[in-house]
Amino acid sequence: MKTNQVILTLIAITVLACIAFLVFSLFPEQKPEKPVDRVLTEDIGNAREKSDLIRLSSPRPGEVVTSPLTIRGEARGYWFFEASFPVEFVDEKWRVLTGTIATAQSDWMTEEFVPFEAVLEFESDTAQGSKGILVLKRDNPSGLPENDDALKVPVIFGSADSEKSILKNPSYEDIIRFIDENITDIIGEFSPKKATNGAWFADGFGFTSASHAYVDFEDGHFLFRALLQCDSLKDTIVCTPLAILEKQEREWVVIKWTDTQKGSPVIHTWAKDYEWQR
Repeated sequence: MKTNQVILTLIAITVLACIAFLVFSLFPEQKPEKPVDRVLTEDIGNAREKSDLIRLSSPRPGEVVTSPLTIRGEARGYWFFEASFPVEFVDEKWRVLTGTIATAQSDWMTEEFVPFEAVLEFESDTAQGSKGILVLKRDNPSGLPENDDALKVPVIFGSADSEKSILKNPSYEDIIRFIDENITDIIGEFSPKKATNGAWFADGFGFTSASHAYVDFEDGHFLFRALLQCDSLKDTIVCTPLAILEKQEREWVVIKWTDTQKGSPVIHTWAKDYEWQR
């Protein structure tokens, strides 16, 4: 009799285990999807990919532009030829609307970043609200395709009365909160090492301007510092890595790109559990 009870008990346990397995297989736990901030899908062209070659400070991706448009930024010396490079303005179908020449504002015979400026004029009757693309081409006197390169920045056509889509700079708290929530995506493929468990965490911040911040990020094993440029586009924030630094002995040393804020005074700091220092 006891043997039968044991057998029936084992059968019942087995049946319950099978039912539980089927339930969890057919109805797995629904993990809440991580909200994706619009900035991570916002079309910013190839600004991140080209940030070690050429950077545009004005206009920024997604900005409403009017004619005449002043273009400013910086590019490596070898982006120029005879102190200039061509700029084209195309519509969404890649039809060339107009063009101009960007000129170096200092000695271009260097491999370092050189400031440039250009003025672009275009027809004011272009459909307001439609998208255009600024194409800043590397000057290629050789004509060889392998030497072609370009920065492509999407903008929006507006009228003289249009409100700029770049709003006033967000507060330090807004930027800190945004970076804290999105640091892994911001660093992305620019990370010097693969983060443990695939996630980075932002611990400390040092601002040199309303839009430039040094950010200490770590994964529990590795610690790095990134220089980010963060801008407000409509109701989103776009952060672009400008440099990656690593602490060697007692100093932070640039290991990727260029620290464009080196020497600029730090005007605001915040850290989770330590005193942030440059």
